[in-house]
Amino acid sequence: MSASGWKIQNVAESLLIGPFVSKDDNVTELSTLAASMEVYLSKNDAAFALRNSSDAIEYDKKGYYFVPVNATDKNTLGTLKVCVSDPTQHFPVWDTYRIVTQAQFNYFGTLSVTPVLTLLASGDVKSGEVVVFQHEANKEFTFTAKDINGNAVDVSGKTLKFICEDLRSAAALWELDSSYFAISGSSITVTVPLSSTLTPGKFQYNIRNVTDGNIVIADGIFTCKARKKQYG
Repeated sequence: MSASGWKIQNVAESLLIGPFVSKDDNVTELSTLAASMEVYLSKNDAAFALRNSSDAIEYDKKGYYFVPVNATDKNTLGTLKVCVSDPTQHFPVWDTYRIVTQAQFNYFGTLSVTPVLTLLASGDVKSGEVVVFQHEANKEFTFTAKDINGNAVDVSGKTLKFICEDLRSAAALWELDSSYFAISGSSITVTVPLSSTLTPGKFQYNIRNVTDGNIVIADGIFTCKARKKQYG
């Protein structure tokens, strides 16, 4: 088993791992392994180590188990290999996931884990993607703060920060402090100066709530395109 899917970095969840069948006949489903199961993780091809989460493993059905992993278990971008082996009872069971940023997941995949606070940019063309043009004076990103039930959330008085990152490596390229934000209740506008240093390509952005621990409260993708020259 391999390449089960993409997972969002630093988001706790339960992985469905299996099937576990008896080594004696390779058919009988094993349903009593939860208490003794040791789950090893390899983050982006580093050495295997026991999972950090202490949450209990639970049996589902058909030899499959729900294995909780926490933010520490998923803190490294790249591959996440999961392996469970007990030669006295079953053959090795393993799976491989791809750990990506939330912005990358929103753009390339289907969001299955809902953040506590979701901000969606107005005028998005694809899950947080906004098109800008090279050498534009600035670009306004407008958001409405909502909770997981879709209700507006008042973020007045919060100190926010806007960070632009490379889409592939997630390396920070530049950031904007709270002086670039205008906040009114649940309405948030950030004015991003798009200087000539911004080259054509795809970039990811995230907005952090500095007041409450620098947590990411929004992210998305924007595409920078070169303007065509006008002739005649």
